[in-house]
Amino acid sequence: MLHFSKIYKEDLEIVGKKAVELARLTWLGVPLPDGFVITTSFFDKFLKQTGIDMKIQEIQKLNHPSIAGSIEKLFDPIKKQILHTHIPEDLVLELHKNYKKFAGEFKHPPLNVFSSSPFNGKSILFHNVKGDSNLIIKIKEIWSLNISKPVAIIVQKNIQSKIRGRITTDDPRLSASLAGELGFASVPTKDLEQIARKIQKHFYFPQEIDYVIDKNKIYITGIKPLTKIIVDSSKPVILNRKIRKVLAKGIPANIQIVTGAVKLINNYNLSVKNSEIAVTTDINNKIYNRIKKAKGIISVSGLHFKKSIKSPAILGVKNATKLLQNGTVVTLNGSNGEIYLGGII
Repeated sequence: MLHFSKIYKEDLEIVGKKAVELARLTWLGVPLPDGFVITTSFFDKFLKQTGIDMKIQEIQKLNHPSIAGSIEKLFDPIKKQILHTHIPEDLVLELHKNYKKFAGEFKHPPLNVFSSSPFNGKSILFHNVKGDSNLIIKIKEIWSLNISKPVAIIVQKNIQSKIRGRITTDDPRLSASLAGELGFASVPTKDLEQIARKIQKHFYFPQEIDYVIDKNKIYITGIKPLTKIIVDSSKPVILNRKIRKVLAKGIPANIQIVTGAVKLINNYNLSVKNSEIAVTTDINNKIYNRIKKAKGIISVSGLHFKKSIKSPAILGVKNATKLLQNGTVVTLNGSNGEIYLGGII
């Protein structure tokens, strides 16, 4: 189990995409309700110690095109078993220890419990869960729906306050002022404005922010794009009310969005400006040390080097060096791995 402040991008596989983003916001100083993550490793331990993992493997071996339509039904007894199987004592103690540390002076703080990765395109969310017993029930419910692909679970405090509102980052000063005028006198507009600017700088695109105020402290409870982004790469993408075409797609190394002019990199030319997007066929220590100052990186391969990359980067982009030409302005979307033609403005 990991607290938000102890999560790094290298933990993506065991904590999930949402948890990594919450951790990044925490590191940026965005005030979020306190929370921790029950990792996929914890789920794996539960399956192994209870012997359920062997039953899952037996069914997975049966997976054949002729029974593809009914394979999911074979998991139903295992789903029920997960719901009715006690979590082993050592794991319960670990969970209870984290819960007590997390709860603090409150016996049963209301919690939001949700999956860190989507299941069938949707996230599973339970609101206002109280008590460690109910927490365990909800954890097992989420587990039972994610047998084929272990999922991390986020446990976060549900801040209950009558002082709540919504602002946007495209005009934080005006938005925060309106929040103060239309809401409560205790709304700290300057603090809201600073938080909005920080979030805007992180995401680049305008965001809609939900907040609550409890005991004179602001908590950000929700962030979503102000302008909807269509993620179907076969269709135009709407960014800041302008239409962008998806040029290519790969695997993001960092959840950041940057814009710059393309600079094709080869063994004979490793020079790049900090305002350019370096495009290369592969990445190794030598190449990365020469191009890491680039505003962003696009690589045909380089997935093996993913954990070492600190810059905004998208890897595994097929034919990147053929699709892109020197000087072409592109935008890298680190949230979904898409590359758009043109800038974000």
